[in-house]
Amino acid sequence: MEISKLKQLLIQSWNLETCSPGLRDKWSEENPSLGQCAITALIVNDFFGGKIMRCMASSGSHYYNIIDD
Repeated sequence: MEISKLKQLLIQSWNLETCSPGLRDKWSEENPSLGQCAITALIVNDFFGGKIMRCMASSGSHYYNIIDD
């Protein structure tokens, strides 16, 4: 799968139910990526491998991928 296609599918799938429970009160259609980092990182990892990383952000934990360094 091309990364651009996966990005499009992920954006279409983000909603309140897929948001991290601790951020659901702040989620909105205007900011659909809020609270989606953990599940998104897992899905990206399934398709492209690499490492899933975690850091602390102002809203709590943030997950992201490192692919091919």
